[in-house]
This record gives sequence, C-alpha cells and structure tokens, in this order.
Amino acid sequence: MATIIRKERLETFIRRLGGKIFTIEFVKKNGKIRKMNCRKGVHKGVKGTRRSGTGTWSSSIKVFDMQKGQFRHINLSKAFWMKADGKEFTII
Repeated sequence: MATIIRKERLETFIRRLGGKIFTIEFVKKNGKIRKMNCRKGVHKGVKGTRRSGTGTWSSSIKVFDMQKGQFRHINLSKAFWMKADGKEFTII
C-alpha cells in the first residue's frame, strides 16, 4: 500500500534522500508518462557553479537520470507516483 505525499512537500522529501536512487513517474510536457530512476547529489561532470532555483517552492527539480547518464528536470507538479527507500508513495 502506498503512502500519500503532497506535491508541496515532494521537493523537500527528495532533497532529504541525499544521493539515494529513487524512481518517479510523471507526465512529460508532451503528455506522455515517464518513469525515471534518478538521484540528487550528483556532481561528476558538472561545469561551473551556477545554482538554479530561488529558494521558494518551484515545480521543477534537477536530477541525474541513471539510465541516460544525464541531468534532467522533473516538473514536480506533474508527478503522481514515487518509490524511495523501498516504499511507494502516491503524490497528490
């Protein structure tokens, strides 16, 4: 059974995972559903020191896609399912 997590708390939850791998499902811009294995905290290959975000809640978070080996942005307002630390979460 999945635990419910609110979209407003999702970014904080993902950041608290640190470098742990998690799976998330969301709707892409083109309307297709995407399931991604990813993680935060990847620094290898990062150039420069530019930081994204303003410190307030935004709907996008930058993660490292484990299959593609590249950085991607996830629109958290379009996320609906997640699995982390062996637990499933329904995102509302």
